[in-house]
Amino acid sequence: MQTEISKKVGENLRIARKVLGIPQKELAYELGKYQSKYCVYETGKSELNYEQIIYLCKRLDITPQRIIRFGIKATIKAFPKGRLQILL
Repeated sequence: MQTEISKKVGENLRIARKVLGIPQKELAYELGKYQSKYCVYETGKSELNYEQIIYLCKRLDITPQRIIRFGIKATIKAFPKGRLQILL
C-alpha cells in the first residue's frame, strides 16, 4: 500500500542512492531482493521493514530522520578523504 510516508522514504532513498552512484541492483542484492522488488521500495509502492531502513541508512550514510523528511531537496557536502555527506 502506497502512503505519503512510504513514498517520501522511497524518494529520499533514491536521491541518496543516486548521489552516491550506487545501482539499484547492488542494494537489492545486499537486501537479498531482486531489483524489481527494490524498485517498488523507491517508488513507495511497498514499505521497507525497520531492519531494511536501518541497513540502508547505514549503507547510504544518512540518518533515519533524514529519510522521512518531507519537502527537502538533497545537497552534497564534500569532506576530506573523499567522504560525502548527503543532506536531505
